[in-house]
Amino acid sequence: SVILHWGAVLFYLFSATLYLLSLSFRPEKLRRWGYFLATAGFVVHTLAIACRWYVSGHGPYYHRYEVFSSNVWFAVIIFLIAARRYPFFQGMGFIVMPAAVLVLGAGILASPEIKDLPASFQGIWLVIHVYFNKLAYGSALLGTACAVILLLKGHFSWKWLERMPPEEVLD
Repeated sequence: SVILHWGAVLFYLFSATLYLLSLSFRPEKLRRWGYFLATAGFVVHTLAIACRWYVSGHGPYYHRYEVFSSNVWFAVIIFLIAARRYPFFQGMGFIVMPAAVLVLGAGILASPEIKDLPASFQGIWLVIHVYFNKLAYGSALLGTACAVILLLKGHFSWKWLERMPPEEVLD
């Protein structure tokens, strides 16, 4: 599962690079490729989490490695859905994907050993709590990306900011 996680990091890194390059060059084409690579990374990441879940016998919510990985998984799926449904979210990829690379990389470097769940963590309420926590994390990352762009638009007049959604949409 660690090798698959590193594969996801590479896909996310290439996606982040394309999203960053889209700020200056051919934004539509680079964003499309960035989205494609983010989707490919998400598939690899899903396989990594599934492998880990199968081997450990519990969901990805106990060890720092698992928590960071599942946080990124939820953030990326929320970004992919939002960008597919509302095209203006495509521009947020230059914030979301580098954050995904950093958090997933930090998680992998935090000792990927497998530990058994303690008895206090074996209940349905933990699963419900973790699910809503991950949803909030992914949504907050997308909201943060909107806020960063909104702040940049208010203080700078960089050319690439003109291609971002208007302030009313970001707000």
